[in-house]
Amino acid sequence: MNNIANVFNPPKEDLDTLINLYKNGRLQDVLDKSEQMVLKYSYSLFLYNLRGSANALLKRFDSAVECYKNAIRVKPNYAAIYNNLGNIFKETGELELAINNYKQAIKIKPNYSEAYFGLGLVLEEKEEFLSAIKNYENALIHKPNYPEVFFNLGNVYRKSGDHKLAIKNYKNATTLKKNYYKAYCNLGNSKKDLGDVKSARFYYKKALKINPNDFETMWNMHGVSLSIDEAIKWLSECLKAEKSCLKAELMLSALKYLKNDKSDFNRLRKTNLKKHPFMRSFSWLFQLENTPKLFFDKFNLFDYIIQNSISDRPFYEFGVWKGVSFEYILKSIKKGFGFDTFTGLPENWYNEKVGTYSNNGIIPKMKGGKFIEGIFKDSLPKYFSKKRPLASIINFDADLYSSTICALNFSKKVMDKDTILIFDELIIHESWEQDEFKALNEFCSTNHCSYEVIAISFFTKQVAVKLIGI
Repeated sequence: MNNIANVFNPPKEDLDTLINLYKNGRLQDVLDKSEQMVLKYSYSLFLYNLRGSANALLKRFDSAVECYKNAIRVKPNYAAIYNNLGNIFKETGELELAINNYKQAIKIKPNYSEAYFGLGLVLEEKEEFLSAIKNYENALIHKPNYPEVFFNLGNVYRKSGDHKLAIKNYKNATTLKKNYYKAYCNLGNSKKDLGDVKSARFYYKKALKINPNDFETMWNMHGVSLSIDEAIKWLSECLKAEKSCLKAELMLSALKYLKNDKSDFNRLRKTNLKKHPFMRSFSWLFQLENTPKLFFDKFNLFDYIIQNSISDRPFYEFGVWKGVSFEYILKSIKKGFGFDTFTGLPENWYNEKVGTYSNNGIIPKMKGGKFIEGIFKDSLPKYFSKKRPLASIINFDADLYSSTICALNFSKKVMDKDTILIFDELIIHESWEQDEFKALNEFCSTNHCSYEVIAISFFTKQVAVKLIGI
């Protein structure tokens, strides 16, 4: 009887030793000391699980999987091990295997919150947002005080463009976990997405109070700066915290260039980084005859453009999605026309798939706003076949070259020298020269006109222009 028991149960003093080593981060010592033990106690779930966890933390994923499979051999209905396997496969990018193992864990243990959470994470990564939300909500049913779930619910809602629900969930996360600086940072992001720069700054500073070395929050802080000098300060702090933050280094070189310190930018331009989309964008900007007004947030850019537009004219927007930008402009210019499929991108764009930015066919409802549904090549010829009022502002958020050039060609009928055009994705991203930028320049070439860049937002990639000779 004792021999049988020993197969399953290592001596308590050995277990305690392993546990202490594990808790102290001495993972290799755990593996070394347990190597012979697991041969003797070949039915020890504890040893297989511990060795699997140690290997996983050491990024030895194949060994971890082997340990966990040995545990399942001993106990086929061991839900925790299937959950651990799900975590491994999520880490290695084998998403379908991760999904299968999380589902098996849930099948064995239907109230397994951690497995629902893991499954939600994988589905979020696959951009299956509705399914991700369902699994996060299932996790909360069985474990209501789960801050990480609220945080990731916030992330999914933000990715889906539902910033109000994102904010609600981030706040729930910070209520449960007072020092949750990542949640405070993302609260700031969602507030910024809605145009509430003051609140964004508040939450970013709250995150930095908890974690003063969080370089991503410092990067975000520069995006709500009120001056070039303030942005330079935050980017400098960002690089102190993380020297390898390339985006901060490149952006800092551009801002210093605008302050007449050209040394860093010129140095970087002599390296392979001259091909980086940031550097290509800055090089285009710096060769302009006149330096445009610089902003760090699109809503501040919107305010400037609105102030300099003819306010008794309506505005037009091509690419509405959830209508955040549309609603913001509508507060000042009381009439607007929006065009969108409301089912997402009609073709792949950059690293975004067909259907991205879908509003599930739901058309926003806003007083003063009228929305025209459909693919541009189908909806615009019909709409612009009738005389339409001249535009104060036209906001192009179509992303794709094909959609943007189509929108430009048809909206020409509502343009004149006073119309201001805003392009939401003109610069910074990898393929910018082939997208809205290409469409604008092709349009000007075809119509024998030119443009003056009057405002630009580096952080949010907007560029505002006035046409000359239209």
